[in-house]
Amino acid sequence: MAKKKLSFIPQTLDLSLYAGDGAGVRFTITDSLGAALPLTGEMKAEIRASREDADPALAEFDVDLTDFSEGIVLISLTGTQTHSLITDNETFVGVWDLQWIPTGGEPVTLVQGAVECSPDVTH
Repeated sequence: MAKKKLSFIPQTLDLSLYAGDGAGVRFTITDSLGAALPLTGEMKAEIRASREDADPALAEFDVDLTDFSEGIVLISLTGTQTHSLITDNETFVGVWDLQWIPTGGEPVTLVQGAVECSPDVTH
């Protein structure tokens, strides 16, 4: 019989950003049956150079939970935030994740991945 595995590792979604441009992503969070999860509590999404970096994060996404009852969360960065990731006109390479702390519950990281940000041309 095949061995089964239950993984609590969040799904991976790598981001490629362009410095100076805003960026936004919409997620719909569902349970195993496909029903929307009401997103009560708080959410945070951050970018860091590495997973071990101390606070503060290099960038913190704006989190919009207007449609939380439908399981929808929008995260976004401004052009100023993406531009601030660039130093010495070098491509930024780091990591990011989106964490949900349900009301009265434990933190759950919903998605994580690598992030890169390329320098822009027009300033």
